[in-house]
Amino acid sequence: MSAPVLLMCLVYDQPFARVFDIENERGKHVSALKWLIKAAKQNEFDHIDANILDFYQAEIPITDDETPQNPDLSNNTKLQGGKKVSTVFQVDPREGVVHIIIKVSGK
Repeated sequence: MSAPVLLMCLVYDQPFARVFDIENERGKHVSALKWLIKAAKQNEFDHIDANILDFYQAEIPITDDETPQNPDLSNNTKLQGGKKVSTVFQVDPREGVVHIIIKVSGK
């Protein structure tokens, strides 16, 4: 079993006050992480399949800003479901930053 990694996540267009963490095994795939997040945010993603969630790797400092965060993601790496978390996060992620932006595909 591989060591877990703690990731700070934010749903696109939500303020930093709604950042949440999720722990996943490094040896698991990003697709498994999607299922974990869908379960953790079951009310928000109730009618959305896990494979419709797009994840973008980020390193956005978490602030007290209460405005919805909708960063330009065109330069961020879109995480593919078939990649292992250990491939995406080869070193421990920095503290105090959002590591994953979650966006519903097509929105």
